[in-house]
Amino acid sequence: MGGSSGGAAAGASATSAFSTALSGKFMNGLTSGAQGLLAKAAAGVKGSFGGSKQSHATKVVSAICEDRDSPETEEFLYLDPKIQVARGQAAPRHRGALREAVVFMIGGGNYTEYQNLQAYAQTQQEAGIAANVTYGCTELLNAEAMLEQLAKLG
Repeated sequence: MGGSSGGAAAGASATSAFSTALSGKFMNGLTSGAQGLLAKAAAGVKGSFGGSKQSHATKVVSAICEDRDSPETEEFLYLDPKIQVARGQAAPRHRGALREAVVFMIGGGNYTEYQNLQAYAQTQQEAGIAANVTYGCTELLNAEAMLEQLAKLG
């Protein structure tokens, strides 16, 4: 009898060690999977709330202020009261970097767009370029008001 109880204890110990190793691997896999999901969620939130991604308005402002050719700015009309233009001719495009921009949205504006433009101006200032961006809109919406307007649209 003594021999069989020792074998049972050894079998229980081996089963316990196997289940501990298995649960450890499972927990490690679960932990790394959860960390991966959290990292993806954090990246998604950062991208949605003005992380490193530039809004369309910021892309347009940077292209115009830095005097870069861009598909976003091809159709822009440039009005400069200092430039004399003959009747019927298109006004020439301003050449050279600009230091100030006024961005005005007709319709709903949002804080994320404003923050993105301010971040662009800050990076320009950190690079030694004096930049000032003023943002305005006819209506500044909070989340609830935006959802109400979307519901009305269908």
